[in-house]
Amino acid sequence: MQRTRPLPTAAIAQARNQEHLITTQQLASLGMPRSTITAKARRGQLTRVATGVYDVIAVPPECRTVPWARQAQWSNPQDVFTHLHRRSAILALLSHPAATATGLSALALHNVRGLPRRFTPSIGYTSRGPERHQTSQSFRRYRRIQHAHTADGWRVSPLPDALAQGLLDLVPQPYGDREAMAMLDDVIHRSLLTPSHVRRFRECLQYRRGAGTVRGWAARSRSEAESPAESWARQGCYRNGCPPDRLQLTVLNQAGGHIARVDMAWLLPSGGLLLVEIDGTHWHSLPRALVQDAARQNQLVTLGTLLRFTGRDAWHETAANQVSGILSRSGWVPGVAVLPPVIMVNPDARGGWIPVPAQR
Repeated sequence: MQRTRPLPTAAIAQARNQEHLITTQQLASLGMPRSTITAKARRGQLTRVATGVYDVIAVPPECRTVPWARQAQWSNPQDVFTHLHRRSAILALLSHPAATATGLSALALHNVRGLPRRFTPSIGYTSRGPERHQTSQSFRRYRRIQHAHTADGWRVSPLPDALAQGLLDLVPQPYGDREAMAMLDDVIHRSLLTPSHVRRFRECLQYRRGAGTVRGWAARSRSEAESPAESWARQGCYRNGCPPDRLQLTVLNQAGGHIARVDMAWLLPSGGLLLVEIDGTHWHSLPRALVQDAARQNQLVTLGTLLRFTGRDAWHETAANQVSGILSRSGWVPGVAVLPPVIMVNPDARGGWIPVPAQR
């Protein structure tokens, strides 16, 4: 029986840089004849995913989940979503080398977080593209198309153009507002947009259907959100009429030591606080982190009500619905309370806390 030789190390390395995809032309440049490529595809070492494009991972994309990534010993199994986003965009570009990634595909290659879990890859041409029925990508024809190159060499729409294109595509989607808020929060939190980028983003929205909705999303985006789950929770609160009084509230103990930075907070009419934390799966799954969180939680509950939710709760608005009910029963009114960014625990004060003056 003939022994099956593994793929060359150089081929594995190149595929790894392309989310485990590689083309027939790239394999040929590494000295692999077409007959060998066909034989390895027959044996399951390569999986054909498009004309002239192969995947070196045999597991289908729809089966690449967090448990699968955990079993494959990924350092952060949550990265599987980023992998799938980038893979779909790279597959479109490898299938059509003359194209430019646009919209959500370009955002994936710009490494923007918070994209929809699944989306149709979109690419643009300045000439006529392939027939739509022959592919699973979305094609757009442009008279002129702005393009840039990512650090790893992919031809994409510049970030402000891609952001406008991607957000406009989300307007008619059922959960588009949550996904849009997560993407906007991410680019602002990481300072990816320069003032010139913001101007270009506004230009790209002019005279486009859905532009008013996108401008409304942009007006509510915040730099304090540190994860897509936090953005989903906040958008759910907006939809339920209870926007947070403060994001990332810093809480100090009486000695001035740091206790916590709470994701969302509301000041109740009684003087107490409603505190909400959205747990990140990766960090809070570590045993040491859980011990530290338990000690921190014991100090926070003296300030009022502390609620903790998962990313799933944030997405399905379980968090927002519960928060809305508590605030409604307490008599809270949006836009009335002023909650300082830093507070100190003080059992003798009304509500159990005092504001910490800003340092000059």
